[in-house]
Amino acid sequence: MFFIYRGARMLFIVALFLVKATVVRRFNKNKAAKHRALAELTHRHARKLIKLFRVNISLTGTNELSNNTPCLIISNHLSYVDILILAAIRPTLFLSHKGIEREPVIGSITACGGTLFVDKSSKTKLAGEMEHLAGMLKEGNTMTLFPEGASGNGLAVMPFHSAFIEAAMRAEAPVIPICLQYLRINETPLTKENKDFIFIYDKTPFLPHIWKLLKKLNSLDVTVKVFDRISTAGGNRKEISGRAREEIVREFMPV
Repeated sequence: MFFIYRGARMLFIVALFLVKATVVRRFNKNKAAKHRALAELTHRHARKLIKLFRVNISLTGTNELSNNTPCLIISNHLSYVDILILAAIRPTLFLSHKGIEREPVIGSITACGGTLFVDKSSKTKLAGEMEHLAGMLKEGNTMTLFPEGASGNGLAVMPFHSAFIEAAMRAEAPVIPICLQYLRINETPLTKENKDFIFIYDKTPFLPHIWKLLKKLNSLDVTVKVFDRISTAGGNRKEISGRAREEIVREFMPV
């Protein structure tokens, strides 16, 4: 019975979010205001889902996320749950590659959340995209990036792609590294044996994975370590990316 209740509650929250987001996307003509509204909407509904699934977030480190200064958040990536966790902490727009936008279900949901889909098919297009993202930062938006480019298996933090740092540099917006660490699932410590319950990587099918998670997840404990901001003024994108990764790697505990 609890699974049925939780499933129905989740569908209601998601449906309400999609309706509200569709209204914002259709009727808000100011692009900057529209994206801020979508980020705030995603933040509120992510908090509801986090509470519904008993995801306990321990926020540690600096208080860099407590103010509204626009920034580029950089985080390691292990699961689609990462997105809910980070959205629940602070209103933010997520960056993703253009291919996700074409996915039938995920594409629609992420678009409603204000995700910025970036075309990386050529250097010319990427340069234009960086200018657009820099403008978004200058307009007061916070953006979140998973620079590994894909979710990992928990054995290590994968190499970072540094291209998106260019947008923060053009906007002179700081980079704030974050380390996500899953500790317990259903009050059981995370191990190699149960990590795939929450982690999704390689070619794991999305729908069977999330179905299992929805049925069996009773609680999830995660720490979010926030590091000091990294100034991008006069910096080098590869050096900034490398410094952010070093911070995360030092904190991350491989499974």
